[in-house]
Amino acid sequence: MPVHTAHDRTALEDLLELLSAKKMVLIDTAGVAQRDTRTRELLDMLAHPSINKLLVVNTAVQGETIDDVMTSYRAAACKGIVLSKLDEAVKLAPALDAVIRHKQKIVAVANGQRVPEDWHRLSGQALVHRALRATGSPAYNFDASEMNLVFATPQMTERRPVPAGRA
Repeated sequence: MPVHTAHDRTALEDLLELLSAKKMVLIDTAGVAQRDTRTRELLDMLAHPSINKLLVVNTAVQGETIDDVMTSYRAAACKGIVLSKLDEAVKLAPALDAVIRHKQKIVAVANGQRVPEDWHRLSGQALVHRALRATGSPAYNFDASEMNLVFATPQMTERRPVPAGRA
């Protein structure tokens, strides 16, 4: 597969014109972080009307980070979401929560390093089942000896009688 590089919008438009007879042209943004100062420039460059964008979301990160990525990368302007790194995610629910709140459609999931073998389409039911299944171990297990530290009984102070008429 031929690979081309476009460092600015003009170069991208020239490449899109050159490749206009192709059925599909894939554009990889090489993982610019959502808080990188170049993100806005990248999004402006990809605002070409012929580009249908898919946002790839790493499900192995915290829910707040997923929400930040979806906001920064303007998920509302994308045709759908690809959930990646399902094999690395301890919990899938935060990613599904963000997708639902941003009213997006999941078009594919990736659960490994082999592309395209590890890319799949999962039904909503399969995703919810995966999100709600019990994980192997919780982040923290209470030890019985630690319970009194968490639920300690307050010490009673000595009560003095209240003089009559002051109560």
